Amino acid sequence: MPLDRSGVVYMLVSSVDGGSMYIGCTQNMPRHLNQHNSGIGSKESVPIERRPWGLYAYVTGFGRDRTLMARVERHWQSAVQSVGPPNPREAIHILNRIIQVHYPKMEYNFLVCLADEE
Repeated sequence: MPLDRSGVVYMLVSSVDGGSMYIGCTQNMPRHLNQHNSGIGSKESVPIERRPWGLYAYVTGFGRDRTLMARVERHWQSAVQSVGPPNPREAIHILNRIIQVHYPKMEYNFLVCLADEE
């Protein structure tokens, strides 16, 4: 679980339906995950039949820049909705490509982490 309070863009995956993914951003991941699993989160994560949600991956390196965080979140959400990847691993490939093309490393220090590889 990322404890970086400068902000993360994250992807949750339903433990019940591995094809249900949710992408969001927050500065407090533990609290936000709890909200999603209690039905307080976004309308996409509220349906009880999709809960519980687990953290699959997240991106750090925003340095408290909420505008940048929201831009990466929207970019990733839009691409995932457009492509409709069959599984979370493919959604990570989409994210990596977005970062490569739109957010060059010399300008940003993003770190993409899979939650199970910490």
